[in-house]
Amino acid sequence: MAEIEVNPKNKFYSNKALHKMLTDSITGGRLCHAYLLYGQKSIGKKTLAKNFAMAILCKNDEKPCFCCSSCNKILSKNHPDLFFYEGKQGKNAIHIETIRDIRQDAYIRPNESDYKIYIVPNAQDMTISAANAFLKILEEPPPYALFILTADSKQSVPETVLSRCISYEVFPMTVEEVIFALTEMFPDKPSDEISRFAEISNGNLGRAIDFLTDTSYNEMVELSRKAINGIINKCEYDLLACLNKANSSRAGMLEMITELSVIVRNAMIHKLSVTISSDEQIAALGYSLTLQQMKDVLDVLEKSRHGIESNVNMGLLSNNLTALIVKAIN
Repeated sequence: MAEIEVNPKNKFYSNKALHKMLTDSITGGRLCHAYLLYGQKSIGKKTLAKNFAMAILCKNDEKPCFCCSSCNKILSKNHPDLFFYEGKQGKNAIHIETIRDIRQDAYIRPNESDYKIYIVPNAQDMTISAANAFLKILEEPPPYALFILTADSKQSVPETVLSRCISYEVFPMTVEEVIFALTEMFPDKPSDEISRFAEISNGNLGRAIDFLTDTSYNEMVELSRKAINGIINKCEYDLLACLNKANSSRAGMLEMITELSVIVRNAMIHKLSVTISSDEQIAALGYSLTLQQMKDVLDVLEKSRHGIESNVNMGLLSNNLTALIVKAIN
């Protein structure tokens, strides 16, 4: 059981309608026993889950108040009725033993609250046996047990688990919201740097924070953008050179594939005019490829992700990935 990590303010900066809907369900007595918050990686799902849990357990009318005994216990990471599980990330990382621990603990009544809350991030990482074990507690939960799951998408969660949850999508922020959040969180950072990273984050506050705070992550993002230029220009050599630089470690290659996937998805959204991106590279990618070509690239990237998790040779993987992407865009 890992300690919950809560930002001192635990502030959630966007998706105001969803945030209000969740908090209104507390005051209106309309809480469900299981929720799924889904959206792209680093979009703020865990922050919203923690904020929602804090609001449920809060003892004051304005929820969360951040000053009652319950909120203070959560902020100091020692609330007896709030459990946050987060181990290794990746396919099949959440094993049946973890879910059995949750199940066993859930049948013990709360220590001091009306609810016991279990936050399970990255629900898509559950093994089949873990998902089946989780299903048992979701089907017949104790009246005081409440579960908040997060996932990258609804499709990534087993249907049996998904059907027992109320699902809400967490959407990207506007550039203005990201700038406001970064300015408040990093008052010492230059405004031009904040604006730049807000633009290229495409509404993903977690990625923008990584840009500002993690040099190695920033370097991987820049390398990913060079690889995207290789795709736009249909230059096999440039694409292969970038992938070869990233394949020195499995973690680096996974990060590269994640970044490429995010950029391609944003280009698809831009092309569909769902959200017009101000990022010139994303616009250029959407202009140079068809929707089907971008979908094919995403499929190739996802298959390569599974290859990394299956311990495939990294040199062979980058060569094969390059060849498949080139085939997909020509």
